[in-house]
Amino acid sequence: MRTIINKEKCMFCYTYLKESKNRVTCPLITIKQLGGLIYPISDVVAVVNFANRNVNLLFLSVSLYFCIEEIIILKK
Repeated sequence: MRTIINKEKCMFCYTYLKESKNRVTCPLITIKQLGGLIYPISDVVAVVNFANRNVNLLFLSVSLYFCIEEIIILKK
């Protein structure tokens, strides 16, 4: 969150990210919290989850492609 806030050039977006009351926490954040973490807002969590899901799908499709290629090669 800190990196996103510090790199944001749009003042509206900066203010939204900085002052939003809609913060999310989880057990990992609670464990890692030593007083300096900025809790993420739900919109950022949603974007990260969406990106993570799509990257995982991409890796799965690439893995399946190479498995199919190996099967085709082995059948020859």
